[in-house]
Formats: sequence, C-alpha cells, structure tokens
Amino acid sequence: MANIISNLLGRLFNVERDINGNWNYQFVETSSFENSEKYLDISLSNPVLSTIIALRSKMYSQMEIKHLNSKGDVIENSPYTKLLNNPNYFQSKEDFFFQQMWFLSATGNDYVYQIKPFTTSIPNSLFNLVPSEIDFKETQNKTLKLITTKRLSTS
Repeated sequence: MANIISNLLGRLFNVERDINGNWNYQFVETSSFENSEKYLDISLSNPVLSTIIALRSKMYSQMEIKHLNSKGDVIENSPYTKLLNNPNYFQSKEDFFFQQMWFLSATGNDYVYQIKPFTTSIPNSLFNLVPSEIDFKETQNKTLKLITTKRLSTS
C-alpha cells in the first residue's frame, strides 16, 4: 500500500493506493474552526485557481431555479423561487450564487444571513457573509444562537 501526504492550499491532502490499484483521496482537517482568510487570498491571487473557481461559480450562478412539490410538479409564483431569483437589493441572482460558490470553493464554507420580520416567516433578503470575517473563537459559546435551524427527528 502506497501512502502520500501532501500540502494543498494549506490543508493536508492524503493519497492512498491499495493492493488492488484503487486510489483514495482525502483532505485531513487539523482545525475545524479556522480563519479562512488565507484561502480567499490564494483563490484571488493564484491565476490558475482563480480561473477554475470563476468557471465553476459562473456555471453554478446560471442555474434555473424551480420549486417542486412532493409529486415533482412545478409550483408557480412560489415565494421561495422569488426570493432566490432576487436575494437582496444589492445583488442579482447570478451575483449572489457566484459569490456563494466562490466562498464554498475557496474556503469550504458559506454562511448566509437572512433578514426576516419573524422567525417563522420567509426571509425578505439573503446575504452571503465573508467566511474570513467570522471569528468563531469569539462566538464559540454563542454558536447555538448563530445557527437558527435544527433538524428535528420525525420518529
């Protein structure tokens, strides 16, 4: 079995080959809440990486959004579709999703801030937050207040 550990964008990258010739790849994360400013800087300063992320973000931003019911039929005039097609006053749908995919590709995280009149209502606006500007060390004990949705068990 061959095992190679390399460094890619400041993260450890493990490559293994078993006796059957199969390759296995994985990122080894050493710190789960790390400031990702260096990843954003690398994604903007490296021309090859910047081109790849820009192409991926452009393709993602041009998707067509449809709201489907449980049967797979399109729901016309859905407030969710309307929100995603016009997420906020400052960005078009394409700009919002381009930025979202850039953050996801460069840092592995994207945090969306929702502005809503009530906690149970549909948001009026959505904004991507810059991952490198969020300091989890300062909010470590307030994480449950930051994350407002929880998956509930149906059993």
